[in-house]
Amino acid sequence: PSALPVASGGAETEQGGAPPSGLAWLRGRKTHTDPFHLLHLGDRLYGCGTSCSLGHVALLTQLLCTLGHHRPHLRCNVVVLFLAASQGGEAGLGADWLLEEGMLEECRGGPVFWLGVPGSR
Repeated sequence: PSALPVASGGAETEQGGAPPSGLAWLRGRKTHTDPFHLLHLGDRLYGCGTSCSLGHVALLTQLLCTLGHHRPHLRCNVVVLFLAASQGGEAGLGADWLLEEGMLEECRGGPVFWLGVPGSR
């Protein structure tokens, strides 16, 4: 069967804007400054991993677990690639290297869904 690749990389921006940082990351409120502790306000979660690719990693991991448990008959293979080279410059970790090594040939025909990677080609 053909492949249905899903890629997840290192995004660190919220949908529609820049990443929250420091005291300003709750729209000027000074109620929460530690991104390593989860804060729940209304229907939003704030903290490390809620607006970057870590959330995508959790969701894709759950998807893979569900597919493995139910073993549905699919018309394609599902390929999930978690990229460790989110900040750039890390030699031998990115998708370019995997492509050069021929490890992504199955994915060339697409479609490819990039999750959490603004500006991906």
